[in-house]
Amino acid sequence: MIVVNISIKGAKQFQKTLNHTHTEVNKKCQQALNRTLQRSRTQMTNAVGEKLNLRKKTIRDLVSIQRATKATGLIGKLSVKNKPVPLIEYRAKQNRKGVSFKVFHNRPRQLIKHAFIYPDRRARLTVFKREPGAGRLKIKPLYGTTVMHVTRDKFEMLRSFAEGFLKEEIQRLMKLK
Repeated sequence: MIVVNISIKGAKQFQKTLNHTHTEVNKKCQQALNRTLQRSRTQMTNAVGEKLNLRKKTIRDLVSIQRATKATGLIGKLSVKNKPVPLIEYRAKQNRKGVSFKVFHNRPRQLIKHAFIYPDRRARLTVFKREPGAGRLKIKPLYGTTVMHVTRDKFEMLRSFAEGFLKEEIQRLMKLK
């Protein structure tokens, strides 16, 4: 799991310069931080969606947010789960030769011979493949790449976006120019 912490430091000095109460400054900073986390998740989802052939909802479900609250203070977290994505999510299609799928947008479809699409125990469509030399019931589900592997190179872009957006959001909420 990859975790990005976003925090605000120096809120007390900020409070003194604006002549606002401590609770008012904390509340506005928490709002700005939470909105920055939501926008950062959207940016991460869009960046990963440009590379991977996944629906944005699938990516969004794997990128979670821990919001800033009174208990956590001015700290929020954006984390990406290292959960493998089922191959059916990569728009898999079954044909006579096997199952074809496309993981990355810039690469052609790939084919897994002797694979098939069938409902699993929870009645969700899944791509299966028989284990070599095994009997009829020895099948295993297939998975594609994880979202975390693609997001590793996107964190510098995300950090710079979050810093800029957080400054703008604090200025907007505090009505600064």
